[in-house]
Amino acid sequence: MNGRKLSDEECFKRNESMRQSYKLVHQLQDTFMEKIMSSDLTIIAQMIKNQVRPSDWNYLIRKSLYSSYEDNPYILNISPLHKELIKLVKKYDISNIIDYNYDDTFYHSLKRSGLKYRNCYESNQIKGKNRIFYPHGYIPMKGGVITEIVLSEDDYQNQIYKQNLWSNNIQTTLFSLKYEYFIGLFLMIQIFED
Repeated sequence: MNGRKLSDEECFKRNESMRQSYKLVHQLQDTFMEKIMSSDLTIIAQMIKNQVRPSDWNYLIRKSLYSSYEDNPYILNISPLHKELIKLVKKYDISNIIDYNYDDTFYHSLKRSGLKYRNCYESNQIKGKNRIFYPHGYIPMKGGVITEIVLSEDDYQNQIYKQNLWSNNIQTTLFSLKYEYFIGLFLMIQIFED
């Protein structure tokens, strides 16, 4: 230090101080991540989305959904939940399904089970029966389609205030029909009170 050699005791004290600082930083980071992960997932999504380009955001979501890469294609295994949902679709002759998930694994599960449905997203409304609507966005397994994804807090807020938004209109219409299916993971909704 300042051109002089540190004694063994001084070196030990400085190393110990650095170790303690390093340990404190990691404890703070771990605590920070625990707090983030225990809070509203839409806020976490917003934090991540704010840090990446839109094209990278879509890529990140697709790879997260299907856990696959070009050299490791996604393999569909019909889940027990999908098997039970398919039984209900057959039993009640469900013609319209609202899927709040972004992936199309349920569509492929239906197809593999011999049921024909059409995916409807954004403004590509398809007349007729047997439709799956994706009001929060659609990211197909095989790519090719890019839709607006509703995942972050800002996305939900923006969707609420758009009066003639396709996804709001289709949900309102289908809520009034009998025997419609709603599929998806509902995240915790926080209500703020004064």
